[in-house]
Amino acid sequence: MAQIGLLDYTLFPEYPEFYATYEFRNVKNYHLYSDKLRLCVLNLSRIDLATEEDKYYQIDYWASLFKSTTWEEIKMLAKNNNYISDAASTVYRLSQEEMIRLQCEAREDYYRTQLGLKHEMEWRDAEIEKRDVEIERLSSEKDKLLAWALEHGYQPD
Repeated sequence: MAQIGLLDYTLFPEYPEFYATYEFRNVKNYHLYSDKLRLCVLNLSRIDLATEEDKYYQIDYWASLFKSTTWEEIKMLAKNNNYISDAASTVYRLSQEEMIRLQCEAREDYYRTQLGLKHEMEWRDAEIEKRDVEIERLSSEKDKLLAWALEHGYQPD
């Protein structure tokens, strides 16, 4: 089993490498634990250190694919390599599905926000209505008190 780690930084700055393979060994006698178990590390930030062997197996080419930031870069790499072309098609299809999912989530979030705003506005309208009713009640009471006071000879200040 090989575990492949894609890093965009140098794991050991004192020993920079583009592609490195680590094995599991006994620390006392250095006996190899298993030739079926290894850790491979691909340093995407050091493609410039690719060896001739790395280039022969096109590891540098694949690293360029992982490092690509635009579809144009990916299309250029895919022109010369059927495997990368297949991988690019798969990534494109999956990213489109992801974009559709994100658009759906954004739409749901928009409707949820709008519904929340509607409820907030309805609550505020109800509060304003309550205050208007209270103001009307107090104004009516004031008018009644003023009328009573005038009837009984009191003069307002």
